[in-house]
Amino acid sequence: MHPVGSHSRGLVLPFPGRLSLMLKLDRRQVLGAGVAAAAALRSPSLLAAEPVPAAAVAPEVVEVSGNDRKKMVAAAFEALGGIGAFVKKGDKVVLKPNLAFAQPADFAAGTHPDILFAVTEACLKAGAKEILVAENPLSKAEKCWTRTGCREALKGFADVKMRMLEDHEEFREVKIPRGLVLKDTEVGRCFLDADVFISLPQAKHHSSAKVSFGLKSAMGAVWSRKPFHVFMDLQKAIADLAFVVKPHLTLLDATKVLLTNGPKGPGETASPGKLFAGRNVVSVDASALSVAKFDGKLVTLEDAKHIKYASEHGLGECDLSKLRVKSVAT
Repeated sequence: MHPVGSHSRGLVLPFPGRLSLMLKLDRRQVLGAGVAAAAALRSPSLLAAEPVPAAAVAPEVVEVSGNDRKKMVAAAFEALGGIGAFVKKGDKVVLKPNLAFAQPADFAAGTHPDILFAVTEACLKAGAKEILVAENPLSKAEKCWTRTGCREALKGFADVKMRMLEDHEEFREVKIPRGLVLKDTEVGRCFLDADVFISLPQAKHHSSAKVSFGLKSAMGAVWSRKPFHVFMDLQKAIADLAFVVKPHLTLLDATKVLLTNGPKGPGETASPGKLFAGRNVVSVDASALSVAKFDGKLVTLEDAKHIKYASEHGLGECDLSKLRVKSVAT
């Protein structure tokens, strides 16, 4: 066989049944031919590729049903390939729950403390070197930690740090050239610099955005929310923010949801008993839209336009017919 150089050479590729094929290949064709040969060697037929088992295709979104939140988190990780698929030994992990308001867990205005506990514990077991739980609150920081129950949930984890981002120095300006309305903003440095960034939003009604899921919860990662609400189309600005606030994993807490008077509450609630998880926040949000009737109606992509806009940005799939969604019961 002649060596492959800068000019085309004759290359003989062996196939089953003592079949050999002489191909004239240039450098760009060699790789493709090698892949084809390897596939043929594995296949019982030269004309049919070996099918990929359905079980080997990982889901893009996992929908977990149950009433034990800790078991639901474990089931979500298992369906997505295990916590080790996200967190490696020595990683610096940042968890962002929705703790903007100092409301008790029963109000469903923030991430349930059991969800936060279970994810924190899983990251530690995976060998995370550091875990920071961070949020930019709207209510007083200490009240957010205590009234939500999250300080109590984390008290057994001595090495886990909790930080409400109230110092301007903790943020870094980032540009968003492709943004429709948001061209720059200041994002928490911890979210930008983490080895693993896990978002833990709460599913709830929002008076302006219609729902507050993962994409909307990302506003808790920026220094000032005022420009989003006062100077811009909020739906477009939320979608634009997804260019720069990009969690590696999202677990959307819909075990109990706030149906009215969101995002702060108190308001009417329901208990769908659901947890949605996936690598792409746009797909997770789209999958959860029908989990309940918010403000008395099923919310569509035409209502929660920020999800559609983010998908149009190329940041994730929102068409459920194109998503692999796995349902798991605990």
